[in-house]
Amino acid sequence: MHDVHSKISPAHEASEHAGETSSIPVTVAGYRVKSANAPILTSIIARYGDIAAKCMFTSATVRASMLDVICDIVKRLRSGNAQQTLSRLDAMETELRDAEAAKIEVSWLQQCLTKCREAQGKIPSVLREMESSLWL
Repeated sequence: MHDVHSKISPAHEASEHAGETSSIPVTVAGYRVKSANAPILTSIIARYGDIAAKCMFTSATVRASMLDVICDIVKRLRSGNAQQTLSRLDAMETELRDAEAAKIEVSWLQQCLTKCREAQGKIPSVLREMESSLWL
């Protein structure tokens, strides 16, 4: 959709090769984000476009901070650790509501969190079924 790869700063590529910490800011599509979030933001922009284009905040720093938060949510969801994801679901939903209030387009991410919330609601009944089947 968008040619985001050409918008990643050379500093990002250099930091990957030098093994520098993930908190060093790099530029992705005009936003200074943590280097660890650069690949995630690149993927988001490639798939959904500039999700912060209509953000109510005009400061590039504030927009970038909000994009870092969104990337951190994506990282948590991708971690594969269901227990940790479900335990932090309330916090992620709060962060996402803040992004939505700032007019950042995150409906695609809200759908993921909604699915997590639905799965969380099913866990107790699944555990009860497992428990009852173990008592032969």
